[in-house]
Amino acid sequence: MLCTPTRVARAIGGGSLLAGALVASSASALPSGPAAFCEAYPDAPSCDGSLPDCTTCHETPPARNLLGLELEPLLLPEAPRPLDAEDFAQALPDALAQLEDRDTDGDGYINLDEWLAGTDASDAGSYPGADSCSGDPDKTVWRYDVCEYDARFTLGRVTLDFCGASPTYAALEEIAASEDPRAEIHAVLDACLQTEHWRGRDGVLWQIAHRKIRPSSALKAGEDAGDIPLGDYEDDYNLFVYTQLDGHDARELLTAQFHVERDDAASPTTYTPYVRTPFEDSQARGGEVAQFTPVERRAGMLTTRWNFVTNTMFTPIPRTTAAAAYRAWLGLDIAKMQGLQDVAGEPVDYDDKGVGAAECAVCHATLDPL
Repeated sequence: MLCTPTRVARAIGGGSLLAGALVASSASALPSGPAAFCEAYPDAPSCDGSLPDCTTCHETPPARNLLGLELEPLLLPEAPRPLDAEDFAQALPDALAQLEDRDTDGDGYINLDEWLAGTDASDAGSYPGADSCSGDPDKTVWRYDVCEYDARFTLGRVTLDFCGASPTYAALEEIAASEDPRAEIHAVLDACLQTEHWRGRDGVLWQIAHRKIRPSSALKAGEDAGDIPLGDYEDDYNLFVYTQLDGHDARELLTAQFHVERDDAASPTTYTPYVRTPFEDSQARGGEVAQFTPVERRAGMLTTRWNFVTNTMFTPIPRTTAAAAYRAWLGLDIAKMQGLQDVAGEPVDYDDKGVGAAECAVCHATLDPL
């Protein structure tokens, strides 16, 4: 990479950058931008568990914003267009380094400062703000000390978020006088995590799962079945909650080859994993709710009956299921050219849909292998 170590160490922070930083004067974008950016700036917050998206350099791809317009001519200016992905990835760090000291949007802050602050270097209305705790001579008028650790505030957040109730006045006074408030708050948290508010049906974890499962009562099978009972999402909720409890491995949301049984009669509610073949599950629970994916092909919530019912349905190539998983679990929208990682030899046009055409392959070289 052409970036100096000191530049790399000053890692760009915040916002999204270069989900498909531009290929010069051509009207397309390159999907290698995010990975190349993260190789040069591995400590950037936008690279922490994800890849950047397009909005820092693009309005809507392939249209460039102010930063994208400044970046484009710095990418191997003497090279013929369009650049290939490898040349683009190699040139990107140096081009970014040349932009660090510029003030692209004219708001008085150089681009690097904006990136580090997480503001938009293409928007003059977005710029780094002052520390709200600086220069305040008297914070005693505030209810809580929000600039430093405040045990009363922390206790209130813990009990409200994890127990579902605010602390009593006596509890606040007690924690304020405690010699070791952190230990006491941890004990309160441990107790909260064993309550029905946190782990029970319709509890906090259950509600967090709504966005991933997207339940529909009309299609539900099993208990409280709808008019078209195609699958039961109770299994999905049980697996989701189980993986978030008692030190279990959260990665099993997407790797588990087991399902989970919930016991509402226990106090607190318990979740127990089990493994059954499709035939055994059908015999045990009936065909309306049984899980039909073979054990060796299971991948947590990606391969549940409900996920297939709501995303795959009757399509021969499950592109929609793959795209939905990308959005749900990585926050990447292939339709917006996010998270594109070409696979060699792809796409293979299995169903004669013409996905090998250049304008289609830019996305389908990632989507179809998924």
